[in-house]
Order: sequence, then C-alpha cells, then structure tokens
Amino acid sequence: MIAELGQHCAILVPAFLALVGLTACGVPFLSSVGAIPPSFMLQARQAAQNVRDACLRVEVEWNTPVLADKQTLELWYSRPDKIRLEIVESGQVGFRDIIFAENGDQAWMYRHAARQVDVGPAGSVKPAVVYEVVQSLADLFFGQSFEEVTAISRDYASNRWAFKVTGRAGPGVQQSDRNRGAPDCTVWLEDGSLLPFKVRCQEEGAMDYTATVREAQYNTGLTDDLFDVGFLPTQSYAIHRIN
Repeated sequence: MIAELGQHCAILVPAFLALVGLTACGVPFLSSVGAIPPSFMLQARQAAQNVRDACLRVEVEWNTPVLADKQTLELWYSRPDKIRLEIVESGQVGFRDIIFAENGDQAWMYRHAARQVDVGPAGSVKPAVVYEVVQSLADLFFGQSFEEVTAISRDYASNRWAFKVTGRAGPGVQQSDRNRGAPDCTVWLEDGSLLPFKVRCQEEGAMDYTATVREAQYNTGLTDDLFDVGFLPTQSYAIHRIN
C-alpha cells in the first residue's frame, strides 16, 4: 500500500538532511556550543509553523498498563487538521496493516482482517492507543504545544547535536480522558532547523511512549486525496458507516 503513495511523497530522505534543508527558510543556525538565546522557544515554534505538510517514517515504542508494542509508522500530515497513518510493522497482530486517516472532523480506517472500512466522526473511528500517540506527535512536532517548559539544554542524541526541551505538554496532547493530568514530555530538536526528531512522553498510570523520526520530507505539497477514503480501492471491502 505504501508503494502506491509515491506520487504524493517522493522517496523519503534521512531526517537530518530534510531538517537541515529547512534552514534556508529563515530559521537561524544555532551552534553546538554557546548559550541558548532567550528567544529560543519562539524560534522553535516559528520553525514548526513553517511546516505546511510532512511525510515521516517513525519508530515508536509505547506502553500502557495493559498493552505494549513497538511499531514502525508512516505518517502524513497537512495543515490544519489532516493526518494519515499506516502501521508498517507491529508486534501485535491486531495492529498490522492498519491504514487510518483523519480529515477535519471525519475519519476512516481500513481493518484488513475484517475486510472492512470504517467511516465516520473522527472521535469514533480510530485505532486504539496509537491514535493518541500520533495526535501527541502532531501537537508536539508541528505546534510545539508545551503548557510549561521546565528545562532547555544541549544534548547529543541519535548521532547529532540537539536541543533537549523538557516540560509539561499542553491541552490536547495524549489525553483521551480530560480528567487526567497533562503528560511530561521531552522533545529533541535538530540543531539548525529546530524541528523535532525525537519525543518521549510519560503520563503516570496511563501511557508512555518514545518516538524517533528515521526519515522525513517536508513541504512537498500533499494533495487532499491522500486523506480521502476514495483514494484507496474499496471494491473488496465492506464500508461500515458510523454515525
């Protein structure tokens, strides 16, 4: 299924090359040494806002009190509220080959084992657990949605210099139950582009996850049909509409 999407997103390039490429968009280069400027978070948020769309390959490991998994995901994101997810690899049989997309307040999800496509409101059609992870990533990657930043430091992670930002995530990140507290998250930002390449979030008693971007491409001009159920062949699948 992923091979069919080549027309929408060219061959993914290593994340660090794609991120460095965005420095031409006016994001200032910050060296691996020296003081962190007071305007750092403002610059990081501006870098995130400069991303109109993204194609990402992400390795994610998540844990809940009842289930854990390590997955490889293909993600497509387009502002303001379009997300597409394909679970390429998973240790849990029930997650393998799920394809999910959300376009505004509507969503669809291919369930291959049942030969069925669920279509309906975004809140009713979603893959368990991994949906929260993906929403959290989108909020942190492209919105820099920290409610409170408690520390900013330099760090060497995934064979590169980075800015390590730690804090409490803002409303909407990883919280299916709004009565729960906001999770504590750490985000590693690429030195130069200030775009994230790694995230770790932990919510005590609920869920924690670590996600690392392995390949990335930005601002390729993703088209709307990528997020439309009509783009995929449905002849052999029953369409189940959920009100």
